[in-house]
Amino acid sequence: MLLHDKPAFLSTVARSSIGFYAAQKKLWRNLGGVRFSSYSLHAAWDRQGDLAQNGLAGAYPEADAVTLPVTEIRYRLAGAGGTPAVEDDYYTFTRERGRWSIAADNDFSYLGFASSRNLWDFGRVRTERSRHFLLLYHPCGVGTGCVELPGDILTLAERGLAQVRRVWPHIPAGRIPIVSASRPGELSALLDATLDPKKYVAFAYSTTDEEHGLANTGARIVLSPEALVGRSSAVVEGILAHELVHVVTRRASGPFVPVFIEEGLADYVGFGDAGTAYVQGLASSGQFTGTLPRDDQFQAGDRTSINNAYQEGESAVAYFINRYGPARFRSFYRTLGRARIVFGTARRHVDEALRRATGAGYSAFERAWAGSIAP
Repeated sequence: MLLHDKPAFLSTVARSSIGFYAAQKKLWRNLGGVRFSSYSLHAAWDRQGDLAQNGLAGAYPEADAVTLPVTEIRYRLAGAGGTPAVEDDYYTFTRERGRWSIAADNDFSYLGFASSRNLWDFGRVRTERSRHFLLLYHPCGVGTGCVELPGDILTLAERGLAQVRRVWPHIPAGRIPIVSASRPGELSALLDATLDPKKYVAFAYSTTDEEHGLANTGARIVLSPEALVGRSSAVVEGILAHELVHVVTRRASGPFVPVFIEEGLADYVGFGDAGTAYVQGLASSGQFTGTLPRDDQFQAGDRTSINNAYQEGESAVAYFINRYGPARFRSFYRTLGRARIVFGTARRHVDEALRRATGAGYSAFERAWAGSIAP
C-alpha cells in the first residue's frame, strides 16, 4: 500500500476466492488517486478471539487452515495530519499449500461483524489539496448516479477554517480530510449508520483506537453532496465551519463535555450569534424555560424541540464568549475535556470547570444566561 505496488498487494489475496480476488483488483483501481503515509494491519486476537471456530472452516475445503481474528487497520492519508485512522476489518485468512492469504472480508457480516468501508470501496477516487485540506471524491460522469460537489468546496473550507480560528486558533498540523459521499448508499456505509443522504449535510467523523483508551483518531469531514444542492456558498461555508469546530476540538474534548457546549460552539462559529435572537423569540412567546438544554433534548422530540435545544446551546455559548472572551472559553473547554473516567456526574464536572473559568458554577451561569434572554 505504501509503495503502491499492485502485484505485491494482490499476492496477499487468495486466488481460489475468485469473487473476492476480483473485488480486490477493482479496489486497487479505485485507489488510483489515493496515497498513504502510513499503513499497517494487526491481528487483534484479544478482541473477539478466532471467529473461524464458529464453523467457518467448512466453507473453504481447499484450505488446510482457516482463521478469522479482528484485523485492526491503521492508516494515515499522505498529507493528512492528526493521528492515524483505526478501523476494524474481518478478514478471513486461509492457508493453502503452506501459504497464508486473505480469502474474504464479509463472512460474518450477517452477524454484525462488518468490515469498515471507505470511499475507495465504491468507485474510483480522486484527490485535491488546498493549504489545510485534502479532498477525496469520485469523478462523476453521465449515468453514474454520482452527485457533484460545489466546485469551490476547498475555498469554502478554507474560509470556514478562518472563522474557526477566531475562536479556536489551535488547529492540528497537516491537512484535514474531506470525504464526499456522492453515490447512493455511501453515506450510511462510511458512517456505519442508517441515514437519508438528502436530510444530512455533513458530519465530523473519527475512528476509535481501543488500544489507547478509546481515543478519537483519524478525524475527517464527511459530506453528502446531495444535501448541498441548492444551498448558497455562505450556508455551505457555515456548515463546513460548524463541522470543523468538531474536528479541531476533538482532541480537547471528553465524555463530560455536554452537547449544548459542543453543538453550541459549532453553531456559534458557523452561523454567528443567531441563537440569542431565536431564544428571545421563545421567551416572548412564553416557551423559554430558562434552563440549559440536556443532552437528550438534542435527539428526542420533534424537529421544533430539537431545534430549540440547538438554538439555546448556541445562545449559551455566545453569552459565555461575549462576557468572558474566547480565551477563557477555551480554558473552560479544555478543563472539562480532561475529565475522563472519574467520579461524579456530567453536571458536576461542568460546574467545576465553570467555577475555574468564571468563578461561578452551573446554576449561577444558567441564571445569568437566562437573565440576559429576558425580552
